[in-house]
Amino acid sequence: MEDGYVSVSIETWGAGPDSIDEDVMGELGTILEDLGATGAVTGIGGLAGGAGATFGLELDGEGDPDNLSHSCGQALEMFLTACEKAGIPIEGIANIEITTERYLELDLEREPERFAGLHEVAEFLGVSKQRVAELRGRPGFPAPVAELAAGPVWTVSSLSRFLSEWPRRPGRPRTRPAAKAV
Repeated sequence: MEDGYVSVSIETWGAGPDSIDEDVMGELGTILEDLGATGAVTGIGGLAGGAGATFGLELDGEGDPDNLSHSCGQALEMFLTACEKAGIPIEGIANIEITTERYLELDLEREPERFAGLHEVAEFLGVSKQRVAELRGRPGFPAPVAELAAGPVWTVSSLSRFLSEWPRRPGRPRTRPAAKAV
């Protein structure tokens, strides 16, 4: 197995931002880096209300970057040791996220999601805004991700999927001829 790098984010259960002194949190970052973490950023609160940290971790020869259970154990042990040395009480681990270097690189290369309002959707689909309103009622048309005062907002990726599957027929729909009186 070769050496690798993972990004680690850990959040603990706690009593909120006032439960731990900010200077102690700064010390936690220093201790993590002394233990081998890189770029440690610490904070208090989050969804779980306890201490948390995000840091990089170089894995040793035993740490296959694709073996996330080993990476998780190594990162958690480092974090808990640092909390103990800093005197930070831990009421339990609320969340731990391990991200491999390969995934981080792919994420950085990915084009960010784009968003479109009614005007942009009409242009994207090559129809009028009124036609977009009609299409919204059709099965398969993507739901907007938000309804703002300015109108609905969609992700361009969901619209692209719709456009690729839309059985579009150009022109106006045919009207049936009126029945002739006998």
